[in-house]
Amino acid sequence: MRKFWDMIAEARRRGDSAGMHPRTYYPLAYAAVPAEELLDLLTLDTARIAAWGDTYFDTHFSRAVTRRLRRDATARAKIEAYIMASDTGDTSASCFASLTASAFPLSEELTGNLTTRLQRQLLLHAPDMTHDYVSGTDIPVPVLLLQILHSGI
Repeated sequence: MRKFWDMIAEARRRGDSAGMHPRTYYPLAYAAVPAEELLDLLTLDTARIAAWGDTYFDTHFSRAVTRRLRRDATARAKIEAYIMASDTGDTSASCFASLTASAFPLSEELTGNLTTRLQRQLLLHAPDMTHDYVSGTDIPVPVLLLQILHSGI
């Protein structure tokens, strides 16, 4: 399976199609990608989904990511570190935090980081918008952060 995934990953890095339906690609990709490459794959796939402008495959994508984060503490730690990094924008942080919260209860440190982001967003005249792949909706960042913090999704 590793050789097969390497061929697909190389094609995707070149901007080529994976050669399979997204309902097949997402579960395969997020099961096979090494933990150290997960963040890069998430970033590429979210950019591709945004470019499509279609939410049809959001649930397939979010389920595959959630399954991976539930079973892989190393991958989850990498995503949490990205969310908490000071140079990560609130839009990306809230999007990835939603995926993380759907997989696992948030740590106190991550909850504190998201609370700080929420406070910053509430000071803006017009809050940022993001796409939440868990719900399949475009949503203001503060609303998504409130949902994550209130219910853990």
